[in-house]
Amino acid sequence: MGALQRAKGARLEREAAAALTGAFGCLFERSARNGVDGAIDLETHPPLDGYAVEVKGRRAIAIIRWLEKLEGDTGKPGLVIMREDRGGWCVLLRLPTLERLYHRRHPHGTDQPEFD
Repeated sequence: MGALQRAKGARLEREAAAALTGAFGCLFERSARNGVDGAIDLETHPPLDGYAVEVKGRRAIAIIRWLEKLEGDTGKPGLVIMREDRGGWCVLLRLPTLERLYHRRHPHGTDQPEFD
């Protein structure tokens, strides 16, 4: 990986950490072992301690078109649930939507979220 790619990745990780910290009111920061195989991009701290966060940035991400279409058709925040054949379910939603769902369940932001 070239220096420009590493710099872009570090910038995106800092932006994601700031966005998540703002959304949940707890600290997200770049992992000290970032770039090491098997290491996570962002470390979480209580009350979200224990979740692995991977940050990805691309010029275009095709799957986001599903979310955009849903939101355009309904005029509402979208949540796309999907799975591969014989695979587990995965959810795609925007960070503000996740933030609203989290704060609806945890109005003071102090309880451990029940994402499991």
